[in-house]
Amino acid sequence: MKKKHLFTFAMLLVLISCEENGVTQDIYQGEVSIDNVNSTALTSGWINGSLPQSGTPSQLIIPDTQLNDLNVARSGSAIYKSNNPEIFQSNGWLMQNARTDARRGGQRYLLNGTNVIYLFHINRSGGDRFIHILASNPGSSNISVSYRGSGYTNSPSERPLLGQGTGPSYGVAEDWLTNTLPISGNTGSFGTGNVRQIYSKRMGNTNMVDARFEVTSTGPCIYYVVVTSSGSLTDAINASQGSFAAGDYRTESAGTFGREAGIYETDSITADNTITLPSGPAHIGFSLNTSNKFAQVEDQTSPSLMTLAGSSSRTYGNYGHYYKVTTRIRNTGTTTRNVKFYFASNATGSQSNATYNGPVRSNGAVFDVYTQFNNPRQQIASWNIGPGSFTNTIEFYVPGLITTNQQIIYEVN
Repeated sequence: MKKKHLFTFAMLLVLISCEENGVTQDIYQGEVSIDNVNSTALTSGWINGSLPQSGTPSQLIIPDTQLNDLNVARSGSAIYKSNNPEIFQSNGWLMQNARTDARRGGQRYLLNGTNVIYLFHINRSGGDRFIHILASNPGSSNISVSYRGSGYTNSPSERPLLGQGTGPSYGVAEDWLTNTLPISGNTGSFGTGNVRQIYSKRMGNTNMVDARFEVTSTGPCIYYVVVTSSGSLTDAINASQGSFAAGDYRTESAGTFGREAGIYETDSITADNTITLPSGPAHIGFSLNTSNKFAQVEDQTSPSLMTLAGSSSRTYGNYGHYYKVTTRIRNTGTTTRNVKFYFASNATGSQSNATYNGPVRSNGAVFDVYTQFNNPRQQIASWNIGPGSFTNTIEFYVPGLITTNQQIIYEVN
């Protein structure tokens, strides 16, 4: 069940409340002195005039070339991605960091400490299959692996994909955002060459699965994502040492993103910016979850530490990554200003297919964000801000099944 929370700002003094177009808006005194902020300051970049309320989809967003950089910082843990092939058609392994394969390449790349595992796959094998995440000990001393996370299929009994706020990718992103993770455990101590299972999920034919886990090993570790017919650990171990699964492999090229199968440097993105409101109506846009492979926008992707042959060299789309973006809005005038906040997709067109479907937290309130090619912009909040500085912090985990490259927009009237 989705919850629309009321805004609560512990540090803000609410002066007055008014009703506008059926939406309650609060007038806020500045929470801190306008000079007492520590972030990247931006006084330019505003586009004069209000955002259009109608027009073609491309007219409802800000062009790539007019977006501002968030000046992001990459942080967090290395992230292990299994998404190439996205569609598998047989048993076998999908991703591993144990060895170089004669056809899929890659290399032995041991992981230690805390890392993130993210996978998204679709079963087109013609029958039921099981997907497994395995941990193997390549070292000479015993290790253990603790884990926590979430994973779903789109089966009717789990997270069927039925539109806004539904589907396995939405479910995983929501669990992480709200810290209500249904799976956690510890493998216990295991020795050299031994294997433990972290996750297993039955998938019907044509089912998709989305899963994200944080894993912490007490020593060097190897991870596998494999497919079996039986679901048994023995069969999963045998599959990890055999051939890779048949499937729809996508290769990165000069004209394509490809898909991710590898280990990438970081799983988190943060940014902190200050914007000063201009004297008249205007709007400003920032790149969000963008790569500069095909557009003149900020590159917010993470480079690879190890990839299997042909797979993406960077995390195009950032599926499974955590974002925290803070914007400090400075009102240096003497009158209260109305500021609207929007989430939008750079992808536009005439069709109604979703381009983003995931939960976003803004100052403690969680919203279902759902953009489409023909409806690329969604208003998240509206504030009446008095003189001073008001802070908006958004957080989200990037769900699978989205179209890469988004933007956030502020509009002042």
